[in-house]
Amino acid sequence: MCVSWKSNIDTTLHLVQDIFRMNANTRIAQAESDILYRKQGERYIPVNDPNAYYGLEEGYWLVKVSPGCTSIRVCVHPNKAEIQAAMQNKADSIMDIIRKAGE
Repeated sequence: MCVSWKSNIDTTLHLVQDIFRMNANTRIAQAESDILYRKQGERYIPVNDPNAYYGLEEGYWLVKVSPGCTSIRVCVHPNKAEIQAAMQNKADSIMDIIRKAGE
């Protein structure tokens, strides 16, 4: 009985080698091919940004998605994420009040 088995190490090694073979132009082309678009009227609007997460450093992040806006903030204390999210929501609402008062 012969069993065919492919190691994950081999697959990972080939993937890493492919990444190092890519130059800047092929990386840009790859990132652009990963962008999703939504048709709005006659135009196509990008829905995602595959490059957005490349700049994130190691750690915990607090992500808030609302209509027309996505905010990403570093979350220093992961056990207090709910409190940090509530503080950010309150700060956003206070900014709206200040903006309306200044008009």
